[in-house]
Amino acid sequence: MCKPKGTRFIGIFLQEFYFWSRNIIVTEKYAASLAEGKAMECKLILVPMDGSNSSARAAAIAAELARAVGAALEFLYVVDIENALANIGAAGRNGHPSVLEDAVGIGRQVLDQALEQSPADVPAKAHCVSGQPREAILQRAADSRAELIVMGSRGLGALRSALLGSVSSYVLEHARCPVVLVKSGNKVSE
Repeated sequence: MCKPKGTRFIGIFLQEFYFWSRNIIVTEKYAASLAEGKAMECKLILVPMDGSNSSARAAAIAAELARAVGAALEFLYVVDIENALANIGAAGRNGHPSVLEDAVGIGRQVLDQALEQSPADVPAKAHCVSGQPREAILQRAADSRAELIVMGSRGLGALRSALLGSVSSYVLEHARCPVVLVKSGNKVSE
């Protein structure tokens, strides 16, 4: 579990970034620690990736946080089995092997790009797993003992989230560690 740290850098960084962009959402517990001027000490930050702009922004923010506190990054791509099976059905029997291979290939490309863009002075690794994204993210966070999850949120809106379910909302509600959600929007300045 993340512990309050004496330095206020991370709290100030997130507060300033939030006021600048209004595109970060944090859990109540984490927000309370920020309000008290406390930062979180973390050794491992889990960054779920899906190839979206918001996940790329989350990776950039996670990299800065990791650099500031000396944490390692773990990028995660989840091959969504339900979507892959639906695509297999649409492709017919002959499309079966290539659809799964394509999904894994896309995941590896997303992870390779995340690793290439992460700072050289921040330890980083990547994992591609299959399953239902929201459950796989929580499982990986538990297995790797991640102390913080930084992930993108596409901002589907209330109706679409209610109908489709929101991975980020589910993770935010069920994670055992603090979660930082980065909404889609303008690209993070470097």
